[in-house]
Order: sequence, then structure tokens, then C-alpha cells
Amino acid sequence: MSYLIETERLYLRRLTESDTTDLFELDSNPKVHKHLGNNPVKSLEESQNQIKNVLKQYEEFGIGRLAIINKETKEFIGWSGIKFERELRTEFDYYDLGYRLK
Repeated sequence: MSYLIETERLYLRRLTESDTTDLFELDSNPKVHKHLGNNPVKSLEESQNQIKNVLKQYEEFGIGRLAIINKETKEFIGWSGIKFERELRTEFDYYDLGYRLK
């Protein structure tokens, strides 16, 4: 696995389709969405679509959300990174810096 960033306790790497179940576990948790509009995902398909969008961001803009992996346990604990946003605020495009953690 190729890591883009390494810290003392974490690896950050590109998301892959194999992260679908972990992403679903994260984004289906209502506590994670408490300050995000209270709209957790309800299906694996939604998580697959999120990953497809991130993969498209990598291709089109050279940026995207990164999986955060615990070095010791190799567990997926969330994601962080930059996203080029065009849909949330239609009056202008912008770069969004975000994160979500289990």
C-alpha cells in the first residue's frame, strides 16, 4: 500500500473501493452526522458512490479525501483532506477541507 502521509501514529492514503464497508460504518453513524445536517448514509451503494466521487476528484483535480489508518492496528478510523466542491453552494466553486472520524 502506498501512503501519502505518515505521522507517528497514522497513515493517510488514497481511498479505494475496498474501503466501502469502513466508509459505510463511519457515515451511517448518526453521531458522525450530528453537525452535518443529520443525514447519515443508509446503504453500501451510497458509500460506493462517495468513493467513486473521490476517485474522480483524484483524476480531475489531483486532490481528494484520504483514508486515515491507525498504524498500530491498521484500522480505518476516518478520512481527511481537500475536495473541490461544485454542488453544495451553487453560486461558486471552492475547495473544502474536511474530516470525519469514527
